[in-house]
Amino acid sequence: MKTRLSLIHRFFATVEFISFYLVELLKSNIRVAHDVLTPRYRMTPALLHLPTTGLTDRQKFALANLVSMTPGTLSIDYIDDDNVLLIHSMYSIDPAIEIEVLQHTFIRRIKNVF
Repeated sequence: MKTRLSLIHRFFATVEFISFYLVELLKSNIRVAHDVLTPRYRMTPALLHLPTTGLTDRQKFALANLVSMTPGTLSIDYIDDDNVLLIHSMYSIDPAIEIEVLQHTFIRRIKNVF
């Protein structure tokens, strides 16, 4: 019974993650397209040092690839000594807030799915 509940929970976590990621993908596409099509320069680029402590190699791999597939962000490097994923973000007003948002959105959901 416990395995069945675990599978059901994982199924719903996967559906929720896919929905979340598609919405994030749509929002970032609209943001980049708007910036490209309008004359005003809205980019505020920054390098983010996202801690990945507590993630498995599989989860780190998923995180790096999902971040890179989202327009406006790019995984640059993984610093193994510090357990940090280096991310370039085109739109980052405050890097500390961006890191917190990534931890509470992407990382939390990735832990539930992968």
